Amino acid sequence: MPTALSERAARAALTAHFSPAQLTADLSRFSAAEVWEQRVRHDSSGRLAQYRAEAELTAAQLTCRFVIPSDPQWPTVLADLGPACPPGLWTRGHNHLPQLTTSPVAVVGNCHATAPAVARTRVFAAGCAETGHTVTATLAAGIECTAHRAAARIGRATLAVLPRGLDCAHPHTHDELLSSILAQDGAVVSLYRPGTAASGRTLRASAALVAALARAVVLVEALDHTTATRTAEVAVALHRPLLATPADGSIRSSGNARLLAEAHERLQEGEHVSGPAADTYRNRVTASAKFAGRILRTTREAHTLLTNPDLQIFPGKGMTCVLDPARAACRLGADERSNRRTPDIDDCRPSCVNIARTDRDIDFLRTRVNTLQAIVDDPLAPPIRHAREQHELARLQQVIANHQEPRP
Repeated sequence: MPTALSERAARAALTAHFSPAQLTADLSRFSAAEVWEQRVRHDSSGRLAQYRAEAELTAAQLTCRFVIPSDPQWPTVLADLGPACPPGLWTRGHNHLPQLTTSPVAVVGNCHATAPAVARTRVFAAGCAETGHTVTATLAAGIECTAHRAAARIGRATLAVLPRGLDCAHPHTHDELLSSILAQDGAVVSLYRPGTAASGRTLRASAALVAALARAVVLVEALDHTTATRTAEVAVALHRPLLATPADGSIRSSGNARLLAEAHERLQEGEHVSGPAADTYRNRVTASAKFAGRILRTTREAHTLLTNPDLQIFPGKGMTCVLDPARAACRLGADERSNRRTPDIDDCRPSCVNIARTDRDIDFLRTRVNTLQAIVDDPLAPPIRHAREQHELARLQQVIANHQEPRP
C-alpha cells in the first residue's frame, strides 16, 4: 500500500504545476493531498502521475525550506491576497520570519535610479530599520538593493523576495548581497522552487508578494508599468498605506504621478463602507492623503509617519481593521523595538467595534458565501459541520445585506 502523501509535499507539488487561483476553491474543501490526487486522476497527459512529490520536495529542501500555512513561520498576512494566496512559500532563514514579518515596510523603485532617489532610499531605509520595521524588497539593482544595504549598514536584518528559485540570486550579480542578508539573520522568500528561472510572470507575482508581506509600501522613484508600480498597485488594492515621492516631471517618476492621481480620484469619489468603524475608516483614508508624497529626511520622521494613527488600517479576510487599541477585541502585538501596536487579524471577532467593510471586503465575503452554500447544500456533509457552516452562512449573508442597505 503506497504511503500517504504529506501535506507539505502535496502543496509543493501543486505550486510547481498550478497557480494559486487554480487551487483556492479545491483547497478550501479538501486537503492538499486530496487535491493532488484529484489532479493526477484527471491529467490525461500522465505528466502529474510521473511527478514524485515527496522525492522532489526532499531534493528541493536541500536548498531551502518549504513553509506552509500550518507552520508557525507562515506569514498570516498573505491571506489578504484572497484567491491569489500561495499554498506555500520557499524560504531561506525561515526561523526568522515571525520577527521579520511583524512590521515590514517595502521599499521599491527603479533599477536605474537617479542619485537623489538613491540618497532618499538610504535615509528612509535606515530610518525604518532603526525604529523597528523590517525593510522588505527584492534584490533588484538601484532602489531596492540600496534599501537592503542601508539597513544592513546599521546592523538590521531585512526580508528579500526573489522572482526565481532560491538556489541563486536575481540578478545573479547580487549573490553576495543574498548571502549577507542571511548572515545577518534576515530571510529570503520565493513563490518558486529551486531551479525556476525569473520571467515576466514571476516578476509580477513577486511584486504582489512584496506588497502583501508589507505593512506599508514606499515608492521612491518608478517608471510607469514597472514591477515597482505593480507592487504599489497591489498595495492600494490591499489597503496598505502607500507613500509615493512627488513626481518631478521626469519620465523616471511617471509611475508616481499616475498612482497619486488615481489615489486622489478614489478619495474624491469615496468608497461604500459599512460596519461599526465605517466613519473612522473614511476619516483615516481622507487624512492619509496628506502623507502621499512625503519625503522622509530623518529617522524621526520615518518613525512618526509609520506609527501615525491615521495609517493604522489593516486588511483582513472580508473585513478591514481600523485599529483603536483601547477598543480592540483581539490580542494585540508589538515589536520589541517599537511602540507600534498591531492587531491579530487571525483572532478577529465579529463583535469588534474596529471593523469596517469596503466593497472589496464584501466581494471576498460573497465568494466565501458561495463556498459555504455548497457545503450546506451537500447532503453528504456531516451534521455537525452542516450546522456550523449554516450558522456562519447566515451571519455572512446578514453582513452583506447590511452593507447593501442605503446609507442615510
